[in-house]
Amino acid sequence: MNGQALIPGVEPAYEPWVDDPDVALTPRAVARQGIEFARGVIKHTPRRLLDPCSGSGVFGAEAWGLDTTGIEPARHAWQWERHYGEAIGLPFEQAAPRLKGQFDLVVGNPPFSLLIDFVDLGYECLTHGGVLCYLGLNDWGQRGRDHEDLWRRLRPSYMARIPGAIQFKTGTNPKTGKPWTTDMRSYCWWAWVKGTKPRFTKMTTLDRLEPEQLRWVEPPGQETTT
Repeated sequence: MNGQALIPGVEPAYEPWVDDPDVALTPRAVARQGIEFARGVIKHTPRRLLDPCSGSGVFGAEAWGLDTTGIEPARHAWQWERHYGEAIGLPFEQAAPRLKGQFDLVVGNPPFSLLIDFVDLGYECLTHGGVLCYLGLNDWGQRGRDHEDLWRRLRPSYMARIPGAIQFKTGTNPKTGKPWTTDMRSYCWWAWVKGTKPRFTKMTTLDRLEPEQLRWVEPPGQETTT
């Protein structure tokens, strides 16, 4: 799938972007599990998927059989647009108004500092019965009053725990000069279903991935076998 970025001149300056300590990159197997989980939650056959924080394009690369739209404002994201049928080079809050009610699935790994905004914006982009599915920490909903308010207003229908620890970076942290390490926090997939108001969140645990599958290596299409 070859998309067209709406901001011209997106450069393949992959390395500086990946070295940004604030960028978290999702391993392909983790992204695949998230999309499969969302497909299992939705009650109708999904047709369109939105990834609101495309990063390296991993969710687009794993969304087989779906019409995909990716959003990524970072000009140094590594040719992410080529993994989506439509690519939008704008911040989510600028792109979302024209995308309301258009997608069966909204799946991604949002910036944790913008969680509440990404939930609200992603939810509005769903069709009725569509599924919003975000990678996040197990204790979301318990991380302060803002999170608690969000959970009361839009309680997730499902939570799927990810066994093991995820490593979102490889190589060296430029700020510390030390190798990136595994994130020892507990992660899961949270899923909201448009038009439902669950009284409680159903919880499950996903199949355990191999340690190497939990480790981000390279952008889709650039992985090595050595």
